[in-house]
Amino acid sequence: FNGAEESLMQGSHAFITQHEWAPSVEAVINLDSTGVGPAILFQVGSDAFLEAYARTSLFPHTSAIAQDIFATGKFPGDTDYRIFRDFGNVTGCDFAHYRNGYYYHTTYDDMKNVLEGSLQHYGGNAFLLVKYLQQIESDDWKRPATGIYFDVLGLGIVRYSREFSWNLHVSLVVVASLFVIYKASSSSSSFQKTLLTYLFSYVSIIVGFVFGVILSCVASVVISSALGLRMRWFGQPLLAILLYAPPSLFGQSFIQTFYARWRKKWTGSIISLRDYYELQEEVTQGGLLFFVVLLVLFNFLDLASAYIFMTWVTSLLVGLIIKEILLKFTFISKSLASFVPLVPCLFPVMLCLDQLHNLLVMIIPIMGRAGIHAHTDTVIGAFTALCIAMLAVTALPFLHRAHYFSSAHQLIEAKSDDDDEDNHNKKGDEGKVIESKFDYSFFFKVLNVIFVFGLIWASVRFPYGVLHPKRLFLQYTAQAPTIQYSPPTDGNTHQQQYNSTNNYLDHTATATNNNNNHDIHHFLVVAGTDSIPITKILNITDKAYVPSSPYDLQSMEPINKFIGGVRVMARLPTGPAHFPTLEVLHDIYKQDTNSRYLKLKIHHKGCHASTLVFNGTLLSWSVDDQPIDEARQRHVIRHWSGHSYDTYEIELTFKDKSPNILFEMTS
Repeated sequence: FNGAEESLMQGSHAFITQHEWAPSVEAVINLDSTGVGPAILFQVGSDAFLEAYARTSLFPHTSAIAQDIFATGKFPGDTDYRIFRDFGNVTGCDFAHYRNGYYYHTTYDDMKNVLEGSLQHYGGNAFLLVKYLQQIESDDWKRPATGIYFDVLGLGIVRYSREFSWNLHVSLVVVASLFVIYKASSSSSSFQKTLLTYLFSYVSIIVGFVFGVILSCVASVVISSALGLRMRWFGQPLLAILLYAPPSLFGQSFIQTFYARWRKKWTGSIISLRDYYELQEEVTQGGLLFFVVLLVLFNFLDLASAYIFMTWVTSLLVGLIIKEILLKFTFISKSLASFVPLVPCLFPVMLCLDQLHNLLVMIIPIMGRAGIHAHTDTVIGAFTALCIAMLAVTALPFLHRAHYFSSAHQLIEAKSDDDDEDNHNKKGDEGKVIESKFDYSFFFKVLNVIFVFGLIWASVRFPYGVLHPKRLFLQYTAQAPTIQYSPPTDGNTHQQQYNSTNNYLDHTATATNNNNNHDIHHFLVVAGTDSIPITKILNITDKAYVPSSPYDLQSMEPINKFIGGVRVMARLPTGPAHFPTLEVLHDIYKQDTNSRYLKLKIHHKGCHASTLVFNGTLLSWSVDDQPIDEARQRHVIRHWSGHSYDTYEIELTFKDKSPNILFEMTS
């Protein structure tokens, strides 16, 4: 049903658009893989399939985040599921292994490196799913999926409808807003001033969040470019955290220290323990507003990933409300009560850490095949910083608490001027006043130690190995002079044949050529697929090696745009080669439309993959009947064939007489 998947899903497209069985297909379950580990359900077409998976899966693994990522169209991958869905209007679900994708499409990609548990997880879940679907009317399958879903550490699935999520999220925003208003109204300061401090605290968190991500991106550029330590985290996600988490946390903490200094000047008060409690409360409320705004934003964008921020808002609200109840009805101290909101937040922290791990082990191997122009270090740095910065938001209030109790500060005992400020605090520590020095150096020193340790590890670590190899494309090339086909100028019909055996641009087989042997150049193209240059890995410094170009790997269109390396002059033993032949069947110039019509015939032997490239203003072609942009001058036709077909024809209509058409064929 889906052969030739790697040549841009040709098998599934042919089946669902042309096969006689296609109209009878009700649904598709696509089983894909880029690695091992548990198979994730990352695309689902109907609520019926989601319900079936939730009811049958013994160890569920799914997340609406993955579906949102694929829906952007920016993910560097594709599956046959999209072909069945878009060209056959077929619903279903899409599964894939994604961990340890370092072996994906390499010589190590074999059954010896597939875990039996991975196969059992895949087969067991898929088998139970198919059995359950037999009991459901197929009409129910066609209801589009609109729900929110995610698994909780593989123990079970949480799922609910978009309608319920909208009501839930609106309710959370309202409750959170009312809680912030309640806290502002019960503050010792004026209502307006307290609300303003909450707003300033929220702004400080936003600025710190952005500043931390920017610092991580700058660190990634310095580490990869200035220090030359590119992709040292490849194969080791922990190293990515050690390198990029400290700059992110430093940025957030620096902005918080700046905010604390500014707040002291703005309030003009001496810094007492009560002030630190208020500062901690302000930053806590600012963190709540931070997640509320993100929840509203993701709902506005209609992203299912909003559930992440729903869990943060819910947990924070629950913790803060419990804290208020304890302070009102018990004798618990403020110091101890401030830790209460952290307990419910363990749930979103656990979810986010799980998602961070899953995404890192998926994205890092992808960076090994992201292309030579990809800013892989910046991508990993930004992604790691975003996740760590979000996790740190709820911990920022305790940064100020740690500062107060730091042994680096001198505590000055003073009697409280306001003994009745807090009737629930029986320990009498609100009057403690500390020296007015906002020195958070201890925390920054810890971050520096972690960062330096990561740098040392990166400097001595080689990113590639048997467990995480570097991908190379090797192509032996015999390059012959290119000929140009010049159409006749008399407007008549001509037939001409060009045998590409003797006039061939580029091919990947060993070459024989009875004519003009001295004109053929032999070389080996060594091309990489990531941002670490081939010359650095192979230690190539000889000027005889010249950079390769996309034209060297033209038969791999469009992958050749992402790979590149060097040409190594080499000549392999020659042998028989079956090159395609290009024949011009018809060449007609039509004066009434000022267009030239060409009909080409390409003949080859055996399994064959070729690319035909030409320039010109094209009005139409026989590849499809879609309108062609006349501004596009370069056109590419890829052809893949098995043993059954050895000839294909192409019809082309050019604007004007189009003299000197250059046909480049790579096979």
